[in-house]
Amino acid sequence: MKYINFNNELKEYYNQKTLPTDVGSFALDGIIDIKKYNESSIKILWILKEAWGTGWLNNQKGRPFEYPEYINTEFNFGESFPSSGAMWAKIIYINYGILNGFLKWDHMPNYWESEDVFNSLKNCALINLKKIPGSTVSNMNEIYQHYRTDKEVILNQIDIINPDVIICGGTYKILTKEYPFDILKNSNNEYRNGNKKRIFIPTYHPSYYSIGQEAYCDSVVQRCKTYFI
Repeated sequence: MKYINFNNELKEYYNQKTLPTDVGSFALDGIIDIKKYNESSIKILWILKEAWGTGWLNNQKGRPFEYPEYINTEFNFGESFPSSGAMWAKIIYINYGILNGFLKWDHMPNYWESEDVFNSLKNCALINLKKIPGSTVSNMNEIYQHYRTDKEVILNQIDIINPDVIICGGTYKILTKEYPFDILKNSNNEYRNGNKKRIFIPTYHPSYYSIGQEAYCDSVVQRCKTYFI
């Protein structure tokens, strides 16, 4: 599969980059579970800021951290999230809501009681604009500079992942500032590249604490609904 080959290319690309000595290595990202993603009726890509969490912190120095491997092995139904529980819960509910008829938050089973809901985390792709670790508070100027440096690779990732919906968790302004689509956005945040339509949904980062889970999830799922129904 093209994605697997590209992941190897990503490893080689970042191995050749000069990184600060204190970060150890970079963070590979992309499709979480290729089979689940390909079977999804709507292809969802989350674009977030930078890698963080216990999975990253426990990573062996010099060995690339891989989000697909991390989520597939460390996120198990019936167990606590290994990191950033509030963030992952929102992603789970939004994925499940979109893929199951655009359900509202209060109509969904609890993720800790339903394996189907919990495993919807693995139906999506997830990438960060900055491929090396950050902190609990992101420096947006720094993330923008990383995006500009690695833009060709990031846009190639998006092209290979080929999503229908891109959920920008605090990254919309950075990403769309230089997104090379033929027709710029209209009032519905719709971009086109030839005949390919891709919906961008701007929202806060899923770890943003000032918006409750229900309001956050419903705002994304119901906005997505307007494009597909």
